[in-house]
Amino acid sequence: MPEAPWRVVLITVLPVVAQGYAETVRALGHEPVAVIAARRRVPGAPPTPFAAEHVADDPEDIDVLFAATKHSIAPLLRAYEPDLALCTGFPWLIPAEAIAVPTSRSLARCRS
Repeated sequence: MPEAPWRVVLITVLPVVAQGYAETVRALGHEPVAVIAARRRVPGAPPTPFAAEHVADDPEDIDVLFAATKHSIAPLLRAYEPDLALCTGFPWLIPAEAIAVPTSRSLARCRS
């Protein structure tokens, strides 16, 4: 019996990375289910243009989530029950609690 497609969460603040990963994940027969982005790089700093770019450019079937802090990542991941999380171009070190969330695959620490 073939293995079920993996549920994949993308973690990035770069819309082009999210788009490329989503296309690749789909081409491999898996399901991108969400993108998690950092809301702000530094507390009190102006928002990055990420939100407008990302929401405008991503396929409508992928949720886009904005983590307020690095401690928000694990609960957001848990909500999507991912098998795999891919992280590239993200400003925060991913906490161990979040790394442990993907059910059967691993997540590497990420900081751009």
